[in-house]
Amino acid sequence: MVPLQTASGPWFERRGILLRVSDGEGREGWGEIAPVPEFGSESWTQAMVYLKESDQEALEHPEAVPAYLTATRFAIETALSSLDAPPAEFGFENTVLLPGGEASLEALHERREQGFRCYKLKLGVLEPAAELALVQALWDVLPEEAELRLDANGSFTARQLRWWLEHLEGMDRIGFIEQPLPPGHESTMQRILDEGGIPLALDESLAGVDGLQQAFEEWRWTGPMILKLSILGALDPLRRRVQGAHERLIASSVFETAIGLYQSLRIAHELGVERAVGYGTLAFFDDGWNGFKLEPQLTSTMVCPEIFREIWNQACHRWSKV
Repeated sequence: MVPLQTASGPWFERRGILLRVSDGEGREGWGEIAPVPEFGSESWTQAMVYLKESDQEALEHPEAVPAYLTATRFAIETALSSLDAPPAEFGFENTVLLPGGEASLEALHERREQGFRCYKLKLGVLEPAAELALVQALWDVLPEEAELRLDANGSFTARQLRWWLEHLEGMDRIGFIEQPLPPGHESTMQRILDEGGIPLALDESLAGVDGLQQAFEEWRWTGPMILKLSILGALDPLRRRVQGAHERLIASSVFETAIGLYQSLRIAHELGVERAVGYGTLAFFDDGWNGFKLEPQLTSTMVCPEIFREIWNQACHRWSKV
């Protein structure tokens, strides 16, 4: 995997667990545990320990999975529910993640030629003045119908956020600033959001067992919400909480294989997600396990069970060498 540069440093490795279930009649269901402890999920080790200590009967009842094992619960539920579900049919506009620094301009030109209309740039990597100049340069060449999303990964202070909003004023093709302040500062972000200007979106604040519930009931959040579906846990509470808010939902990747991508996009379709999804992470892998291609549109026709089996077999082969 190509290292991803974020405000908290580079990310070099992705560890996950693939699940395959069958009903004895030839039908298969697939799931992927894709934990990101930094975003409130369990660790890979915690998920593995749970699976090893659970018998088959326990794994057939996802409601028995402890609440803190959010990635495990999502993977087991989606694997079991896909056993007897018809193949999903979905189509989403995709967002492409631009590399940091000067390479982002070249990447934008290249992706624009490929038909992308939604782009994302990580902030908090360079000095603010340099990043602002980069954002201005990107905005200057954005097509009229395009959107640029900025992701701070919680690296701003309230003062820095206001500085950015002041300098971004009038840049109407900027979709939003994602998670400008760290979790714990949601009231401040809502207050600044209420003042108007560039919208603010929550991401890391929604992680964990109670993030979404707090967003609706405690913070009364009115801006966009980035849903990393693969680590949000049980599906029924998720469906209830986002009911009526589909126009503010944006599904986002946590660097899954094709198995996890398919299942999270299947659930995003079920939830009524309409805005461009954040699965432009496909180019960061070089292991051939993506299934989906990095294209402007992600559709259910891009993958099939044969791809899942191929990934499964490759993973088993690699694991046997460990």
